[in-house]
Amino acid sequence: MTNLAIKDVEAKQFTTDEAWPKPDLSLLSVGGDTPALPLKLFGEWGDWIKESAEACAAPLDYVAISLLVTAGSLIGNARWVSPWKGWKEPPVLWGALVGSPSSGKSPALNVCLEILKNIESDLLPEFEQEVREYETNKEFARAVKEDWQGKIKKAAQGKTKPPAMPADAEEPEPPIRPRLMIADATGEATVKILQAHPKGILNYRDELAGWLEKMDAYTAGNRPLWIEAFGGRPYIVDRAGTAKPIRVDRLSINVIGGIQPDRLAGLLLKGDNDGLAARFLFIWPESIPFKRPNIVHENNWAEAAMKKLSRLRLAQSENGEKPQIIFFDTIAAKTFEEWARENQKDCDSAYGVYQGFLGKLRGIAARLSLILEYLKWVAGNDPIPPKTISGETVGDVLDFINDYLMPMAQKVFAEAALPIEQYRATALAKYIFKNNVKFFNAREWMRERVCGLSTKDRIYPPLKLLEEAGWIVRDGARKGPTTGCMTSDYRVNPRIHSTNG
Repeated sequence: MTNLAIKDVEAKQFTTDEAWPKPDLSLLSVGGDTPALPLKLFGEWGDWIKESAEACAAPLDYVAISLLVTAGSLIGNARWVSPWKGWKEPPVLWGALVGSPSSGKSPALNVCLEILKNIESDLLPEFEQEVREYETNKEFARAVKEDWQGKIKKAAQGKTKPPAMPADAEEPEPPIRPRLMIADATGEATVKILQAHPKGILNYRDELAGWLEKMDAYTAGNRPLWIEAFGGRPYIVDRAGTAKPIRVDRLSINVIGGIQPDRLAGLLLKGDNDGLAARFLFIWPESIPFKRPNIVHENNWAEAAMKKLSRLRLAQSENGEKPQIIFFDTIAAKTFEEWARENQKDCDSAYGVYQGFLGKLRGIAARLSLILEYLKWVAGNDPIPPKTISGETVGDVLDFINDYLMPMAQKVFAEAALPIEQYRATALAKYIFKNNVKFFNAREWMRERVCGLSTKDRIYPPLKLLEEAGWIVRDGARKGPTTGCMTSDYRVNPRIHSTNG
């Protein structure tokens, strides 16, 4: 920032626009402009996204990304996508909703989570029957084992060869409650749940920061486990004290949650780049003013559509269950190949976390194409699921990546990597510019939680940086006739809003 040293100058000295110093407008270019969500990408789901966002007073972006991640988890290992033979991807997406505590992340997440909870509840009667069968088999195994133990004693007394333990004397594993999502599970517990639910699950965290902090709390293997969970590959957990490991054929876990910008910087964008951050779709839209919704929003249509995804099953084969592979059609494959060449050029010229993100985009593009094709299907009346991915769907997805996901990632990685006070100053500068602010009171801004800044230690340091950058000046007025503290009134440099600023 340019130190223009106007913080100690009284505002009354600036009687004309020209009297103000030239402000440092580079604050507005950090991260670039926030891209607008292309709602048309979602077809019939677009109206539902719009109504859901209005009903929970959240940005459209949060609801849309939550929908994509949730739909991917419901498709799960029942369908994988392949642009061409020799390459296949699971519909696994990781979404991070970035924003201040008052930005609407949690309400937006709850829209899809309520649907998942309702679908889960439909699975409980079958689970209750499994529990009854388990209790019966457990008691039978106990009786068989007691009989075998009696024979062992007789063999020992008679010094004869002891009989081997019957297979049905081994106590069965208890059934695991049907789960479509988890919230706070250890790595081993997560793999056990997947063993019982091979289609895959959603890991939901209202605050991703807690999940990231605990990732290595129980064992050093948790972080590698989660990195592997993005790819759907086989995974084995060796259990201490037993020869029986826990194995899953496809470790597929979708992830969704919210995170505050300063926590994002400290937990994901600093330190060793092990690829974890590159797996996320970071979504950081402009904040919207809170208002009471004008509609009563219903989830019935969306829930019925999501249930169609939940009923998809893995294909049966001689070697057990496996995903059904959905291939790109000829036009889709050609369109994708041309885009992938450009993506490679972008990767070669980028660096750091953004380079890693670009490197994951080819796989993410294929996954998004599968999810979007199936979202279109469940929104219609065709009883037969898609057998291929169309060129139209792939084209829409690639436009979504170029025009939305890539600019959004550039914004997030640039702004979240700033020192915290500079980031907050940048956020305030963009707020001032966007809303044409000419005068404000810092205390009122704290009460209104502007840019999430609700305390003195959060708002005054970035305001000082804005003073030094020539953006604002303290008005200089004092309360009452005697000396005392200056009011927290500020005037904004009018050259910021003029064409010659």
